[in-house]
Amino acid sequence: MKKTIIIFILINSLLSGCKYEPIYSQKEINFQISEIQIQNENKINLNIEKRLYAYRNVNSLKKIKLDLNSEKAITISSRDSRGDPKKFEMQIMIYLTVTKNENLSKKIKFIEKFKYNNTLNKFDLRAYEQNIEENLVNKIYQEILVFLSTI
Repeated sequence: MKKTIIIFILINSLLSGCKYEPIYSQKEINFQISEIQIQNENKINLNIEKRLYAYRNVNSLKKIKLDLNSEKAITISSRDSRGDPKKFEMQIMIYLTVTKNENLSKKIKFIEKFKYNNTLNKFDLRAYEQNIEENLVNKIYQEILVFLSTI
């Protein structure tokens, strides 16, 4: 009985010391986005803009303006013996121009790629491509946050 009580107390103290906190919580952010300009209104640009919009209301002395543009390219990376596409590669590029405190400007390009197999069912292929696009945009968004935190 004493062993179970000791084990219970030990486990309880270990677990209560573990505190969950989001990686990119707003109290850790040291910048404020004052303006976001997008070059063209495509799905990727609007997705990134919507996610970054939460950082417009953060109180910080470091105010930045963002100019955002993106491109998506799907290329055939290999073909079968009949010449039909066998593998594709999706590449998403995001061009970001950051203006900090109205005077310093930096340009950076984020690139993510993913190779995937072709399927006979084109509906499933399009759904899979949308899922890949969402995952690549999410990766780039996280890289953007890390970059903005370091400037």
